[in-house]
Amino acid sequence: MGRGRFRLRRPHRLTSARTELPSCDSCFLKADVGDWQVGVGHGRSKHIMAATCLARVANMLRYLFARIYGYTLSRSYRNDPDQACQDAITPFMIVISVPLLCALVPILALAFPAALQTKDWVPWVTIPVGIVMYLGTRSIRRYGRSPEMAEKYRSPAARRVTAVLYIGVLLGSILVAGLGGRLLHRP
Repeated sequence: MGRGRFRLRRPHRLTSARTELPSCDSCFLKADVGDWQVGVGHGRSKHIMAATCLARVANMLRYLFARIYGYTLSRSYRNDPDQACQDAITPFMIVISVPLLCALVPILALAFPAALQTKDWVPWVTIPVGIVMYLGTRSIRRYGRSPEMAEKYRSPAARRVTAVLYIGVLLGSILVAGLGGRLLHRP
């Protein structure tokens, strides 16, 4: 392949999916993406690291949604797949947007310290995050037609884990934001 191009190879069939790619002096990054291995060289490591990071974030978001969807499917009411999917979108948006907002506020405090002295910044932050979350979760509605993705999260034990994760993410992000705010406004 030419200089700076990605080399995709299937893992060897006789070994695990984590088999290393043949080494090359110019390939200094090797990453697993699903069952593919990607070796990147010639200064292109930032691109594959970004793609790998986005793939991991997408898998994490899919896992979170599957857990919340399984929780809503196991209820005794509104447990039709379409209704449960619609009901799972709201807590999913909350569990994603609260940490996002809690991470965004300290960054804004560092970038624009005078802007956070008043409450005028609230709509400028929450409305765009809400719009991005709405547009980002529109594609999730298709999972209403495939409830089997959440089948393993419908047991009572899985529901307890989902509730603990949900509450833990919300409380943890608020705690981290509060500590960050205290550190930023320290005299």
